[in-house]
Amino acid sequence: MGNTKSVDHNSVFTATHPVSVKDPRAYYYFLRAYSAELDNDGDEALKEYLSALRYDSQSVLLLTSAASLMIKKGDIAGATTYIQSALRFDPENIQTLIFTGGLYSSRGQYRQALEVYDRVIKLDPTQIEAYLSEGSLYANQQQFEKAITVIKKGIEIDPSSPYGYYYLGRISADQKKYSEAIKAYDKAIAFAPGFESAYMGLGAVYEAQGDIDGARRIYRRVLEEVNPHSHEVRYRLVQLHLQQKSYEAALAVIDEILVDDPDDIEAHLRKGLIYSEQKEYKKAIDELKVVTIAHPDELKVRDYLAYLYEEIKDDQLAVQEYRAILDMDPNYVDAHQHLGNLFNRMKNTTEAIDHLTRAMVLDPKRSQTYLLLGLTYYRSGKYEQAVDVFKRGILNDPKNPELYFNIGAVYDKMNQLNDLVAAMEETIRLDPKHANALNYLGYTYVDRGIKLPEAIDLINRALRVKPDDGYYIDSLGWAYYKMGKIDEALTQLKHAVALVPDDAVIEEHLGEIYIKKSLLREAKEAWLKSLELDPENKKLADRYQTAGFGDPDKEERIQKARLRDSRSLSSEIERDRKTITERTPSFVH
Repeated sequence: MGNTKSVDHNSVFTATHPVSVKDPRAYYYFLRAYSAELDNDGDEALKEYLSALRYDSQSVLLLTSAASLMIKKGDIAGATTYIQSALRFDPENIQTLIFTGGLYSSRGQYRQALEVYDRVIKLDPTQIEAYLSEGSLYANQQQFEKAITVIKKGIEIDPSSPYGYYYLGRISADQKKYSEAIKAYDKAIAFAPGFESAYMGLGAVYEAQGDIDGARRIYRRVLEEVNPHSHEVRYRLVQLHLQQKSYEAALAVIDEILVDDPDDIEAHLRKGLIYSEQKEYKKAIDELKVVTIAHPDELKVRDYLAYLYEEIKDDQLAVQEYRAILDMDPNYVDAHQHLGNLFNRMKNTTEAIDHLTRAMVLDPKRSQTYLLLGLTYYRSGKYEQAVDVFKRGILNDPKNPELYFNIGAVYDKMNQLNDLVAAMEETIRLDPKHANALNYLGYTYVDRGIKLPEAIDLINRALRVKPDDGYYIDSLGWAYYKMGKIDEALTQLKHAVALVPDDAVIEEHLGEIYIKKSLLREAKEAWLKSLELDPENKKLADRYQTAGFGDPDKEERIQKARLRDSRSLSSEIERDRKTITERTPSFVH
């Protein structure tokens, strides 16, 4: 913390210089202990203090020094025993009493701690540390007025104390009295220009006020004037840059961190996540691989790494990473869910169902798993199983509109109109702005030629949510067509095609409207394009011939289309408005 240490009122008194000890043997071990402390070897120091106590069991210095090291090791009971012994031998030793107050405070025994600090103040009213410790305790208990009163008394004793103003700053910030906090922190820094904690508090106040530029100036000042290698300050700067989506600036700070410490795993992790946000997935993978090599058991990071492999279309590496996670933890739900979703996209339905079912059993409260498993059954034509899964999901989460929406889509495939309508209406009741459900229900009515005014109202509601959705505009145009409003229909379908130029159904609809307007050349072109996109549409192929356009199978464009790989399900799913969010990375960044 630069050149000035903050007062840690949970810490304990330690020896800062050799003093006389009665027994020479005790003094010998004391010196060994003191030397070990200077070398930061706490275990060896404690051992030597205990050896010294064998020869001078009543030494307050030895007892408090041993207790101090016990606290650092987490041995509260042992520390308490030794400090109580010290107080028996010298009940008015100021440093021992302050130690005792800190010990009570660390155990949550605030009343006892306050009593000890009051005793210190009575014994020596000039002990500013007692005032600050007591004020800090009051602040921790939200007794801010008492805290301020006590700390100001301490400042009266030492008006140049940076610690007094530092604590005033903290308390004012806790009360959201930011202007007072800034004044207090500024005074602390004025008296101790190297007081890093005061700068950090000041920067936090600027952040709390939304003054990001001000906070950045403070943190940069720390790096330039106080501690050029401050790990905490640099990470604060990174966070501020990320809040403003200044990714390059954040990366520049992380690179500064890595210059000091190339093995800083947190820096590599953050760098990887920033690259991911920038969609530079290969760079992100390189950074996260550094993390997983150093910490192979960080399963959330590995899960996110697998997701990045999916993003670069390397499904095999993604599968390999997910399987590695499950080798380490067979019950890791995210890996089962994500692997199941990946297998679904790879059209490996058997393994997709296996992993998603496993995820559902492991975490039956996770609605996303029901959605993914139900969708997998739907895509594979297993509609009864899909309905069963969605119903189970609804029992678990009855207010989730997506579950009703998707079960409604399955009912559509099963030609269960009443169930379809009921499911979509419930979706809209739960989410009146659910654009997909509004459009789906509207298109359902249009496709069947029923409730056309209601259908148009539903579709228009969907368009108010998503005004540039080409599929919704197609639905509206088709509704106008069914109502005999051909010119309005043509206007909407042309708009839809402009927005979605490669959809077979929209092109088919456009062709029908051209036929109605006797624009045969335009109709033929629209239908040819539709058949290019969907060469298996037998109904349209027959319609094409009936209209006198010839055999579409003899068209070179259709022959080439048939040579292509089988079309994916994505167009059909988008057309049917059955999409859901299929992938939410589990690693939150």
